[in-house]
Amino acid sequence: MTIEEKLQHFTSVTIENVQSKCDESLETYKTELDGQFERYRKEAERLSVLEEKTLRDGIERQASKEFTIEQLQLRRKVSLKKDELKDRLFLEVESQLKEYRKRPEYKQYMVRQIGRAKEFAEGEEVHIFIDPEDEYMKEELEKQCSVTLHVAGNSFKGGIRAELPKRNILIDNTFETKLEEEKEKFSIGRKES
Repeated sequence: MTIEEKLQHFTSVTIENVQSKCDESLETYKTELDGQFERYRKEAERLSVLEEKTLRDGIERQASKEFTIEQLQLRRKVSLKKDELKDRLFLEVESQLKEYRKRPEYKQYMVRQIGRAKEFAEGEEVHIFIDPEDEYMKEELEKQCSVTLHVAGNSFKGGIRAELPKRNILIDNTFETKLEEEKEKFSIGRKES
């Protein structure tokens, strides 16, 4: 073999060797890059899923907060409407009571209430008060019930109030008290169990 052939053979073997090492290095580098890429891709997917979950949770919290606020506003509106309707109802009841107090049935009611107060007193001293607006029937009620009546200092919308001083008892059968008791008990809407 001539020098030139030897040189050519040497060059070719060297190039093959270098090419083989380059291919091997390139393959190793490619494998490492593929591994890094796969790890990066998995981490990016994990972060994406985490970010999506965080965003979804944030949106759900915001929606829940807005729902709660809206629900509170609706309850407040319903409560105000109920109060308004309750007030209108009791104004109507008061109006009906005023009309009732002008009818003969009211006088009969007063006679029954005075009789019950006297019966409860069992002969003891009893002070029976009537509403100032009912003063027009005072004398007639006194005669009919054989009792001395007193006119109260302020209006209680009808009915009677009786005091038994010896037993320190107050009998309050005034329309004002009965209305207040009913207002306290009254509820619009479904009953809570």
